Amino acid sequence: MPLQTLQDRAMVLLRQFGGLRVGSEGPGIEGGRGDVCFYTQLRPATKQLLAPWMAQTGEVEAIATAHGDHIIVYTGTQNFYAYTDPDEQLYDLGPDFSSAMEKLLLGLSYGFPLVGTPA
Repeated sequence: MPLQTLQDRAMVLLRQFGGLRVGSEGPGIEGGRGDVCFYTQLRPATKQLLAPWMAQTGEVEAIATAHGDHIIVYTGTQNFYAYTDPDEQLYDLGPDFSSAMEKLLLGLSYGFPLVGTPA
């Protein structure tokens, strides 16, 4: 049965991983590796942080934090995203959940930040 909504997609991940903390912070392959801590429920208030990028991301749902809570991990209808709190940048982690988690956990490059439009 195909997933009906973005919330369904997010809830599937939260049901499977909710409350799980994996990884640790330290030197990574191309950057710093980090932990990922999955939320146990949706956090709608975090959507406002991505307002400058909504034209690029479409609707999103936050599913986790990473790197000692300095990153918020989002899922969209197509891709996963990492919002870095210290510098307020957004990175496209790609469409594959496993690859997105490898980038965060192993310290692989996120690529260049997306260019946002002021809200």
